[in-house]
Amino acid sequence: MITIAVLMTCHNRKATTLASLGRLSAQSLPPLVRLDVFLTDDGSTDGTAEGVLANHPHVHVLNGDGTLYWTGGTLRSEGAALRTKPDYLMWLNDDVQLDSSAVADLLDIAKRGAVAVGALREPGTHSASYGGYHNSRPGIPFPQSRAEPMGEAQAIDTMNGNVVLFPVSVRRAGGALDPRLRHNMADMDYGLRCARAGVPLLLTPGFVGSCAGNPSKSGWGDPTTPLAERVRSVLSFRGLPPKQWLIFTRRHCGWRWPRYFVGPYLRTLLVGLRPGRVRPPAL
Repeated sequence: MITIAVLMTCHNRKATTLASLGRLSAQSLPPLVRLDVFLTDDGSTDGTAEGVLANHPHVHVLNGDGTLYWTGGTLRSEGAALRTKPDYLMWLNDDVQLDSSAVADLLDIAKRGAVAVGALREPGTHSASYGGYHNSRPGIPFPQSRAEPMGEAQAIDTMNGNVVLFPVSVRRAGGALDPRLRHNMADMDYGLRCARAGVPLLLTPGFVGSCAGNPSKSGWGDPTTPLAERVRSVLSFRGLPPKQWLIFTRRHCGWRWPRYFVGPYLRTLLVGLRPGRVRPPAL
């Protein structure tokens, strides 16, 4: 028997969480593969935990206080999962709608000792929304361009964490998510650290599900947005909070980290003065 521990976290979107769990429970799994779901409900007040237990009683529901965000919730789910000694770990955002063969497709890649990263499309389209990244610009020390599925597994430089499957041995090699990176940068940081440790990151040959992109991540790069709103966007937990961005740039940008640290904040201030010429970072 192969056990995959599915790690999820949620906050106040009951219908979305239940829909994601419904698609997960409908997977066409290979023989002798079992899913064990660990969901951290981070202080929801809309009855998410109760709805999950009523509709999916097999799910292990853990509680948070509303301050865990994605990283803290995933780490809490992971801690409970590791005590059961699974063979694989799988990150799954609660707004991802998996195709029926998604887990089987991811597992086929992860069996190679790799981090299997699921390519996701915008709902109702064939356009990529989340997945992997390539470092396509020489001299830029972190990835900038989204990888498109190509019909076969392809090497990538880092990843979004919306749906990712890897052997527990990778967790030992790559370490844990950095709890200081509370939400927006933790997945890309983890992908870069795994690659540095010699663990291959591979994107699925095709899309494995859908997930709507989040435009708020780049709101500070829109010259039509008022300055005060751009500043709030870049400093928010979904943007680039300075303490967390400092950790990321010092870790991954080498001696040029000060340049990359100040860049987004300068762009936020100047983008309205130079419309069309200044773009936010890819993160």
